[in-house]
Amino acid sequence: MSQTHEAKVLKLQAQLADIFKESRAVRFKRSSTNSTRQRVAGGNAAEIDLTDLNEIVGLDSAARYIDIEPGVPMDALIAATLQANLMPLVVPEFPGITAGGAVQGGALESSSFKYGQLNDTVLEYEMLLGDGTRIVATPDNEYADLFHGIATSHGSLSLVTRIRLKLEPATKYVALDIRPYGSAAAVTEAIQTHTKENAVDFIEGLLFSETLGAVITGRLTDKAEHPIRRFGRNIDPWYHRYMHQTAAEGGKSITVPLVDYLFRYDKGAFWMGEHLFPLFGVKSNPVTRFFLAPISRTRKLYDGLHAMNVQHEYVVQDFYMDWNDAARIVNYNASGPKIYPVWMCPIKSVTTPQKLSSHYRDGEEMLLNVGIYGQPATGNAVNDTINLEKLILNLPSRKMLYAQTFYSQEDFWTKYDQDWYSGLRTKYKAAPFRELWSKIHTPNSAFKSRRVRGFIQVAVEALWGKNVVWGRK
Repeated sequence: MSQTHEAKVLKLQAQLADIFKESRAVRFKRSSTNSTRQRVAGGNAAEIDLTDLNEIVGLDSAARYIDIEPGVPMDALIAATLQANLMPLVVPEFPGITAGGAVQGGALESSSFKYGQLNDTVLEYEMLLGDGTRIVATPDNEYADLFHGIATSHGSLSLVTRIRLKLEPATKYVALDIRPYGSAAAVTEAIQTHTKENAVDFIEGLLFSETLGAVITGRLTDKAEHPIRRFGRNIDPWYHRYMHQTAAEGGKSITVPLVDYLFRYDKGAFWMGEHLFPLFGVKSNPVTRFFLAPISRTRKLYDGLHAMNVQHEYVVQDFYMDWNDAARIVNYNASGPKIYPVWMCPIKSVTTPQKLSSHYRDGEEMLLNVGIYGQPATGNAVNDTINLEKLILNLPSRKMLYAQTFYSQEDFWTKYDQDWYSGLRTKYKAAPFRELWSKIHTPNSAFKSRRVRGFIQVAVEALWGKNVVWGRK
């Protein structure tokens, strides 16, 4: 194991041990976030700096795994694995998403119908418990309950210091087939059919309106079987716009370089970047998208979201739905918010005891993630989000917890096993770590926009290349 990694972990162990002895809470300083929840100050909690926990620890190409620290972002992970002609089985679509955030936040992607969430491809975790004890958890050792419990725990059970991820052979390209459909029901049915055929490596759907959608399937390949289309450069089209136009024109097949496909939604953060242009008083077109490229990629858009604190003006939610219930989300959106596109991504469920995960079920089945991201026509994003939460409250379906969450504590624990969770916290001395509901719950006090100041900050940082510091409150 890397000596540098070892030194980092020993330092963190000592810090946690001291904090535990003092019966204090802890908050972690990280370099970035891909959560849309408001950042909340930690009171007098002790702060531990994790910003340097972001290195590749080792890669075993023969055994096909990589050891990484939790702060490693997806683009650095891909760069490292591609040197060995390997890749992770599930790659979250934003290059700045960190490995630790992805496994503890329950990240999925278009390969999830085969592999589940990214945490389902983890072989082992190195973790520090609340008292500083260092353990290695695997699916079949004495810490198996924590190995599974860490999924979607959002840092409330332990401090992950190393992740061992399973890898598979990489290819140069992804061959995409884009097919249009005339309704949400037709898109859903086509996606479900593809999940049963086992003939592709990636599946996703996009709804552009009530009457037009597309199902996009992909296959890993080393051969450019169709015209090559790129999405990663500033001069390239935004992925969702290209797919909309292609669906309207009847569909086609294209070949996309692997990295361009994996991070196809980086420009515009799916389509949330479309809300950037009115701030500049311009319309979104190829010219303005090119010139605003420095601040239209996900890292800067997330910085802007938090700097301006305007999360409450948008619905940004993912719902893991049973197939028969998916129409409830789609129909609610069509009747009120009218947010388009809508993302659809199939994911297989798990029965292992990761009881906080959105795809945890009693039996194995295929689920459909429905992603609603945008500014609602109703003008009340908070109300729409609350209505969507109520819609699934009494269903087996669950939402992802990276997003704003308005469930009361009582309602929240009707959907999750509180006794199981509390048992894990007690067993593994997690008292210093903030409890899950209090961490993910969005209080009304969070709705205080800093639109002008935040906009200036992000624009200056993107164009100047240096961070703007406003001073501490």
